[in-house]
Amino acid sequence: MKLYHSKSTLAKEAKYLEVKDSHFTGKGLFTTKDIKKGERVCTYMGEYIDNDEALRRCDAGIDQFLVETVNDGILDSMPIFCHAMYANDAAGITRKEGIRNNCKIEIEDGGPRMVATRNIKAGDEILVGYGRVYWNNVKRRLKEQAK
Repeated sequence: MKLYHSKSTLAKEAKYLEVKDSHFTGKGLFTTKDIKKGERVCTYMGEYIDNDEALRRCDAGIDQFLVETVNDGILDSMPIFCHAMYANDAAGITRKEGIRNNCKIEIEDGGPRMVATRNIKAGDEILVGYGRVYWNNVKRRLKEQAK
């Protein structure tokens, strides 16, 4: 198992990020300081897996924390705590009128980072798009469960 993990990055992020009840569902990621557009918010950490393993986890319904990296790699944040795993998607199934994502995922030095797409005020929830593939998998599973 190959892991991408940085205790020093987690410690820096813990100074201005906190996990608490979300406006959407479950837990969410919030900032305690103002973040400027273009500023790195946090770093995804976890276990590197290949596409075959990612598909297996999708089929098993354990794909909540998968994010694509370079060279068709996938990072699964489920096995390791990182702040990024608590960011919700404002464009997901549970939407709130007038609230939109304020971050995007960028690849930097081979790893995924969350970057602010607009200024974010202290106290705001950090929101990032999960992508069409993720939501298609969720909808497919919900339909299967409804049968």
